[in-house]
Amino acid sequence: MLLLDGDPDAARAIALETATSSWSDRADILTIGLGTELPTRLPQGRLRAVPHLRAAQRDLGELLLEHHQNPADEDETTPLPWLLICAADAAADDAQHLADALAAARTLPLALVLPARGTRHAFPHAERLTVGSATPQRLDLLDTDVLVQSMTDGEYQDLVGVLNIAEEPARPAEGPWQQVPAPDQPGHSPTSPASPTAVPDTPFTALTATTSLRIMPPPQQATEDNLAQGTATTPSPEAVPPLAEQVPAEAEEGESEASGAFDLHAPDIQVLGPVTVAGIEASGHGFKLALLAALLYFKPGISSDTAREAMDPRKPWTKATLQSRISELRNRLGTDLDGNPFLPRDRTGTYRLSPTARCDWTRFTQLAERGLAKGPEAGAGIADLEAALDLVRGRPFGGADLAWAAARIQEMLVRITDVAHTLATWHRTAPRRAPTSQPPATPSHADSTSTTAPKSSTRTRCSSRTRQATAPESAPHTKPSAASTNASTSEWKARRRKSSTPS
Repeated sequence: MLLLDGDPDAARAIALETATSSWSDRADILTIGLGTELPTRLPQGRLRAVPHLRAAQRDLGELLLEHHQNPADEDETTPLPWLLICAADAAADDAQHLADALAAARTLPLALVLPARGTRHAFPHAERLTVGSATPQRLDLLDTDVLVQSMTDGEYQDLVGVLNIAEEPARPAEGPWQQVPAPDQPGHSPTSPASPTAVPDTPFTALTATTSLRIMPPPQQATEDNLAQGTATTPSPEAVPPLAEQVPAEAEEGESEASGAFDLHAPDIQVLGPVTVAGIEASGHGFKLALLAALLYFKPGISSDTAREAMDPRKPWTKATLQSRISELRNRLGTDLDGNPFLPRDRTGTYRLSPTARCDWTRFTQLAERGLAKGPEAGAGIADLEAALDLVRGRPFGGADLAWAAARIQEMLVRITDVAHTLATWHRTAPRRAPTSQPPATPSHADSTSTTAPKSSTRTRCSSRTRQATAPESAPHTKPSAASTNASTSEWKARRRKSSTPS
C-alpha cells in the first residue's frame, strides 16, 4: 500500500512504468483519473481504466468472491496480481470501503497506489512518499531510498500523441515515393545473375550508431608528418563553416536545380545527424541554440510557452532564459542582404525563422523525390538518390530524445531506409556491361619471349607481319611463325595499355 502526497503526476509516471515493464504481462492493472486514451494505446491491453474508486472496489469484490468460491489448488496457477493506481481525489467513505475489502483479501496478491489526501485515515500504516521532492526518500517496504518520478500534463499529452501515431495504419505512398521497390520476401532468391547471393538484414550503420559518424578530412588536409605516420587529423567539430565555404560550385548548381534559387548566407539547419547550424559553434550554448533553431524551423509560429517547455520538458526554460537564447540566436544567424534578420521579431509572442532558412532534411526529400520520379532507366535517378544519402551523417537529430520531434524522426528513418533500399535495388538489378574482347590465347612461353624481346626486334617483326598481311593473294600461304605471333600479342597489349591510360 502506497500513498502519494502531492500532485497526481507521480501516479501517472507509476502507471506508465508499470504498464511498460516486463512483468506486467501477468497483472491486472486498474487506473483512475488517468483518462481512457492510454489504456487503448498501450500494447497487449495492460491497463484498464475505471471511472471512480467505487468501480475499483466492485472489481476487487468480484475477485474476492471468485477466489472464495473457487479456491486455487496447489497445482493450479496463482491469481493474477491486482494493482490499482489512482490519480483522482478519493472520498473518505470510498477509501474506507476499499480498506475493508483489502483486509478480507488475505493471501491474494494486491497493491494500491492512492493519493494521501482523503485516504490516509483509512490506511494509517501505508507507506507515504512526497511528490515533487528532489531528494531521495526512504521506502521501508523495499528497504531502500527512492526518488519519486513525475510526468507533467504536457509530457503525458506528447506521449499519448506518439502512441496515437504509432497505432495509425500505414498510409499508402504518394507521388514519387510510389516508385520505392517492395522489399524482398524472406527466402526469395533473385534469378538475375547480376544479383548477389545474399543480402544481409543488418540495419544501416548510420541509423543505428550510438555515436555520431566522424567525417574524415580530405587527403590534401593531412600533413606530411601525419602521412608518414599513417594517421590524419580530423577538423575540429567546434564550428560548422558556412555553407558557401563547404559546398563546391558544382554541388551548388545541382542543388539549385533541385530546390530552386536560395540565399547561400541563409541559416542552414542540419538534422540528419547531430543537430548543427552553419556558423554556430558547438561549444557554450551552441548545441541548445542549434536545437532551438531546429524547433523554430519545424514548428513555425510556435508560442513562447510551448517553446520553453519543448526545450526542456522536465525543467522548462524561464521566460528570461528563452528571451536571452532567442536574442543570441538572432545575433548568430545575422541578417540577409537587405538587413532583415533571419529570425525576425514578432510582437504576437510567436517565433518563426525567415522563409529563406534551409534544412538538409528538405534537400533530402527534394533530391529523393526527384530521383524516384526519374527512375532507374539509364541511371537517371541514381545520382539524385546517392546525393540524398550523402546528406545523412548519422541518426536524425543525433539520437536525441525530443518529444516534439518524435514523429518527424520516425518519418526521417522511414524515408532514409526507403531511399537506401531503392538505391540498392536499382544497383542490384541494373544491366551489366557486356564483357570486353579478350586477346587471342597464346602459349605462356610466347608471352615471355615477346616481353623480353628488344624493341628493334619487335618493330622488325611487326613490319614483317604487315608485309605478310599485304602480300598478293597469289603468294603461297605460310604458317605464321612464333615470332610474328609474339609481335601481334605484344602490339595488342601495348594498344590496350595505351587505351586504358587516362589522358
